[in-house]
Amino acid sequence: MTLFAVLAVVRQSVENFRMERTASEILEVLGRLHEQWDCFTEKMDSLGRGLNTVTKASTSCRRPQSGPHPSDDRIDDLRRTVVIDASTTNRRCSH
Repeated sequence: MTLFAVLAVVRQSVENFRMERTASEILEVLGRLHEQWDCFTEKMDSLGRGLNTVTKASTSCRRPQSGPHPSDDRIDDLRRTVVIDASTTNRRCSH
């Protein structure tokens, strides 16, 4: 073998070694990314379940299941019997 052939084989071996090391590093990074992605999706699922719970609670507060509240009739009666003059009330927004 000539010196050039030996050098070519050595160069090819070094390149193959670098490629293998780079591939191993890429696989390691991808493995960590996969773990982080799993953690992220678990947190997002948990957040979604929490939002669903809050939405259900909020909906049930806005729309009572048992019909109108008993005091609703009393409030309507008071509103009909008491006339409030708009000029005597001094309501302003305090923004």
